[in-house]
Amino acid sequence: MTGAVLAETAVCAFYAGFYSAVVQYIRTRRPVWLTAFIIAVMLPALGQLLEYEVHTWRSTPHRVFAVLISSILSVLSSLFNWYVMRQGTFLVGSERSPFLADLKRFPLLLWRFLLLAPLWLMQRMGRDVLPSS
Repeated sequence: MTGAVLAETAVCAFYAGFYSAVVQYIRTRRPVWLTAFIIAVMLPALGQLLEYEVHTWRSTPHRVFAVLISSILSVLSSLFNWYVMRQGTFLVGSERSPFLADLKRFPLLLWRFLLLAPLWLMQRMGRDVLPSS
């Protein structure tokens, strides 16, 4: 198990910098659906393929199940990273803000991100969902 964790750590450390740079670069690109597809599908798939190959090379047991769970988490974290970067948080280079300032914004951004799907659904379902005041 230690070997699998170390392999996972190495893969993630290698891939994280590349991934974050790509997300920061394309975060405001149009069309939004294509940006979402690249961030939520293509980038995680590339990372998961790399992860799977490393675990295959290491003969990690249960790697298919582990990569499946990791893929789901990767999609969610990719969408969250895109969201916070569009809010101007966790950026590098000339667009960056102090890391502590980003950390202070994190709880509110996480809360807002978690509410995106329910608010979107309520909006699509109409005003009948919400109680009248």
